[in-house]
Amino acid sequence: MARCFIFSAGTFYGLREAPRPGELVIAADAGLLHCRVLGITPSLVVGDFDSMEAPEEDVPTLRLPVEKDDTDSMRAIREGLARGCREFHLYGGTGGDRLDHTLAN
Repeated sequence: MARCFIFSAGTFYGLREAPRPGELVIAADAGLLHCRVLGITPSLVVGDFDSMEAPEEDVPTLRLPVEKDDTDSMRAIREGLARGCREFHLYGGTGGDRLDHTLAN
């Protein structure tokens, strides 16, 4: 079963399990900051970049429109599903400044 690790911009409590080499890691917008602190290079960065500047790292980036139906985290989940992942680990998906994102996640 393919696994996907998604790092969102909410409150981060630490890793329960770290991604293994070859597993899909997606940073949802400012979730990239959690990846940087952990020393994890994401496979993909997804976001509208309303909470941080678009990354300058050499990482594939999917820029989303600001006005959309899905949160950046939900789009990251959709990307993981499209790439065959069926097990997801979400970090930073709750808390933070956006109650609407906590509820959506």
